[in-house]
Amino acid sequence: MTRTRSSPCLTCSNKIDKYDDTIKCNKCDNIFHIKCANVTMKIFNDLREGNILNTWICDKCTTSGKACTGMVLAGTQVSDLGVYHENSLQLKLEMNKLLNEAVIKITASFDSRLSDLCKLVMSQSEEITKLTKEIQTLRCGKDDNERPAVWNST
Repeated sequence: MTRTRSSPCLTCSNKIDKYDDTIKCNKCDNIFHIKCANVTMKIFNDLREGNILNTWICDKCTTSGKACTGMVLAGTQVSDLGVYHENSLQLKLEMNKLLNEAVIKITASFDSRLSDLCKLVMSQSEEITKLTKEIQTLRCGKDDNERPAVWNST
């Protein structure tokens, strides 16, 4: 069953106001006040800024095993899964930031090289225009005095 903002918070059972900061579980689709879900404002903002709010999984789903995808870490206690989940979210945020930085650097490098290539093409276009004019002058059949000295030696 998909929950909406008009559904009550599953933890406190209070109505969720449209102005409340809420978070939705990616597995069970339940909506929680961030305080009720023990999500700090910093983590909530990081998730929102990283555009990965849809990856959050509630404690109930984490401890019930819904969050696991067939991979069980040796020696992991059920109580450790919440910490593991929070650490994985932090890791995702850090990876997103690193990827964004890499994209910015690559884009800047690409823009610089593209600019250099555009300048080269423009200079080559100017040179082609000059050579085309010179060829047209030579083809016009001007009298021997107007031709370059190299052509007059025959």
